[in-house]
Order: sequence, then structure tokens, then C-alpha cells
Amino acid sequence: MTSASARGIQASPNLGGNQGKASATMLKVPRLVRKRFHTRVWCYAPRRFPASDKPLTVLIPLASKDIGNARKAIASLRRHLLHPVAEIVVAGQDRDDVRAFCAEAGARYINELDVLPERAKARRDDGAPVVNGWVRQQLLKLLSFHYLDAVNVFVSDSDTFLMRDISLVDGDRQLLFLSDEYTGRYHVMTTRLLGPVRRHPRSFIAHQMLLRRELMEALEARVLEVRGVSLIDAILDDIDLATQSCLSEYELYGNYLYNFRPGSFVTRYWYNAKVDPNVDVPLDELRARFGRLNTVSAHLH
Repeated sequence: MTSASARGIQASPNLGGNQGKASATMLKVPRLVRKRFHTRVWCYAPRRFPASDKPLTVLIPLASKDIGNARKAIASLRRHLLHPVAEIVVAGQDRDDVRAFCAEAGARYINELDVLPERAKARRDDGAPVVNGWVRQQLLKLLSFHYLDAVNVFVSDSDTFLMRDISLVDGDRQLLFLSDEYTGRYHVMTTRLLGPVRRHPRSFIAHQMLLRRELMEALEARVLEVRGVSLIDAILDDIDLATQSCLSEYELYGNYLYNFRPGSFVTRYWYNAKVDPNVDVPLDELRARFGRLNTVSAHLH
């Protein structure tokens, strides 16, 4: 598949995730003030994403209820990813409507029950899943290199849409987006999995992320060293320690790189807006309203 044209995309400041001093300074600014400054003022500054020849496999975990959003998400990825796309994979529920959607969208369907560990598929006596759907979708991303033959996997939430052309690499380094969505409990899980590590001053929860095989394998090796079990077993062992909302796959991967592979990435602000998930707005209308941003997300949290 051919990538979108890079023409007309403007250059962007690097907000310095690898530059601890700059990040620490930004942290001192109240989060709401910082967010408004970026989305109302700094978004008009020139920023550019040069096209890349590195192919990506796109992975979207999908529940049946999110098919409408996934249709827009895939359309936006096909239009705006500045990479050759090897394939788009949907790891979804075992449902006919999900299978039909994948056929319609030209995406490869993978039944999540075929790739999730048995513990993640277990159900209680009342039939409710032991591990909720939100956590299962995170496990599907973290397990991606166990069932996908790819070097670079771009994981994206089904309710996040690209508004402009982007690429995910800068030379040999990958790009990580920094957001305003930090939640303290995520770091507790991160330290249980990786050991005592520093938390990046900003959040990596941008609802999309490039995962690289070499780095994910190194992350899994770190967890095995710290916990003595696999990454997924360690997560499932700890899920009941607090609540199932204590896990963030994006914070885990980003903070692993920050602590153990600091030269492997660069950062940029995410430039995202949230829209009402109950209102179906066409992509063209979203682009007209939010074209100065990178992404729009249609979710409640």
C-alpha cells in the first residue's frame, strides 16, 4: 500500500522526552493550562513528519460495539500514515459482525480467543469475564509479536482517528507521543513489572503507539528477570491487587524505553482532541474542525 504524501506538512518542535530538563520544566505548568496552550496556540506552529520507508503492520483490537469508530480509524490510517502499510490486522471478538467488518475494510481478522492466554479468557460462575475487555485489548497489543510476523507494529485504539499525515520514526529512533493523561496508579503497575524505575515526567497515553519487536522482546526479558514469569503472567498475577484499570500498555512501553533505551526514541506532543462518542461525525467534518491537530479520539475516558 502506498503511503500518503508528505507535501504540505509542517515541521514540529520536539518537546524533549529525552531531555529531562525540558520535560521537568513542562511538568511544572498545570496540566490543563499546558493542554490549552498546545491545542489552542502552539498547534498553529509549523510541524513536519517526513515520510518513512519503514513498513508497518497496523494492529487494532476491536469489540463489536466499536465497529463504527473502527471504520473511520482505518480510513484515517490509510490516508495519513506516512509509511508503507504491510497489512492492517484486527484482533477482535469472536463475532460474525466483526468478521464481516474486517472483510469490508480489507483487514485481516484474528480471533482474540486464538491468541489470548487461557487465564485471560476465563469466566466467573456468573459468566462474566474474569479479565475485562479493556485489559484484554491491552494484552492483545502487548502480545502482538507472538502472533504477528512483523518488525514494527503500530497499535491504535479503534476510536482514535488521524487528522493529518504522520510518521512514527525519526532516523533510527522511534517517535513517542506525549499526552496530558497521566494517572498515578499506572506507575505502580509499571514498577511491579520493571522494578524500581523513574517515571517519565509526561504521559505516553496517546491511544496509538509504535511497538518495535527488538524493544518489546527486551521489555519482556526485563519482566522475566524481575518477576520470574512472563510479562502476561505477571500482569494477570497482579490484576486483582488493585483494580483492572491499573494497567497501561502505553505507559509500560514508554517508560521501559525511557529507563533502559533512552537513545531509541524521540518525543512530540500528541495534539489530540476528544469528541462525543455518542455522535457520529464524518471524517471530513472532523478534519475541517481539527485539522491543526494530529488526532481525534471518540471515547469517554
